[in-house]
Amino acid sequence: FSRENADYVAYSVIGAGLSCIITYIRLKDPNFNIVNSIEWKPLIFILSMQIIVLIAERNRIFQWIAIKTLHLTKGNHRIFYYLICVISTFMAAIIADVTVSIIFVPLTIRACRLLKIDPAPYLYGITITINIGSIITPFSSSENILISQSFGLSFAWFIVNNGILVVVALVLTLFLLDLL
Repeated sequence: FSRENADYVAYSVIGAGLSCIITYIRLKDPNFNIVNSIEWKPLIFILSMQIIVLIAERNRIFQWIAIKTLHLTKGNHRIFYYLICVISTFMAAIIADVTVSIIFVPLTIRACRLLKIDPAPYLYGITITINIGSIITPFSSSENILISQSFGLSFAWFIVNNGILVVVALVLTLFLLDLL
């Protein structure tokens, strides 16, 4: 990542190909099939979520959310802080956490410049609450997708077992960050 001119997709494909070749050579099993050993459902789901996010981004849905948040708060910095953190938390429950941060960080910086306030506390809050939001659902992060696929955990299991934890962690985190 230190080289700006590098093509990461090409390096990823080369790395995946080398991994397949090395695995095939190490196993020395003539019946081994790389294609059958790949978990396709999580990969297809991640790809489809990225396509949906790209379409939403091109249609400026996230910019609309940011503008509506500013209008709803009427410029009140504290309400804007709470609202943007809660929105980013629940967006992270639907979309991958890294994608949410890539979308919300520039929007928050622009909104803070409009309000003539320092964006650092807002970005700090968003960063923490996005991580909280990524444990709500089985499809909110790549790790959750793989875990839920491997152990057969359902959406209901994640909500029942993580729901209270997320609510308590979110409220406590927002209170403590606002206090500090």
